[in-house]
Amino acid sequence: CYHLSTLHIDFMYTKDIENLALAQMPDAEFLLGFMFEYGYGRDKDIDQAFSYYERAAERGHAFAQYALACLFAARDNPHEAFNWYTRAAKQGHILAQYELAGYYKFGVGVESDKQTYMKWLEKSAEAGCINAISELAFIHYEGNETPQDYKKAILLFEKMATMGNKDGAYMIAIMYDEGKGVQIDNNIAFEWYKKAADLGSMGAHMQLSYLYEKGINGAPFDPKKAKEHQKLFEQAIRNDSTTFRRLSQELP
Repeated sequence: CYHLSTLHIDFMYTKDIENLALAQMPDAEFLLGFMFEYGYGRDKDIDQAFSYYERAAERGHAFAQYALACLFAARDNPHEAFNWYTRAAKQGHILAQYELAGYYKFGVGVESDKQTYMKWLEKSAEAGCINAISELAFIHYEGNETPQDYKKAILLFEKMATMGNKDGAYMIAIMYDEGKGVQIDNNIAFEWYKKAADLGSMGAHMQLSYLYEKGINGAPFDPKKAKEHQKLFEQAIRNDSTTFRRLSQELP
């Protein structure tokens, strides 16, 4: 579950926040809940966080509704999590929309409904949630939930790439390499492999190593660069035990 620790909030616990929360101001209730959950200015206390989130959520605070849903999910209460994700999603909270889509997809806390799953996934993607964009892109690429549509897929991969996402850049390279939704163009593919590698794609490092070693498909023959990309690939394997799992997902 994505959570609010990703937000950059610079504050310390003050009596003023507590007083505002006691005065039933939803923003203050939410902030105090956040502070209790993550230990800003005082000891962590999940029960207190839960209490303040619930107060703000009942008053319609979308971030509090999302935070409360996450706590219910962590407590293995999918029905309440679903309820609060739904309320936050209807207010436009993009992470709640993404989580809600997953609940409909897998039938968690609600009966599985692929049409509603796609509705919420598309809403979250349109609002800029990178995980939703990625999931939707691969749906169109693979044709799992909808008919295969490479043109829609590449537009979404391009959106991911503009957001600095390595998987989006890597998939564009593959599509130009293999002519999926676009005409085969090895030169464009090569440029996208380089962009993906700069963003940290292990699949791109491995592919560039091969291309430079052979001097094919738009890449000049360059044994030195081939070794550099091979080393970067191997270094990632040594430093990250999950690299192979990530790579298996990246490679077509």
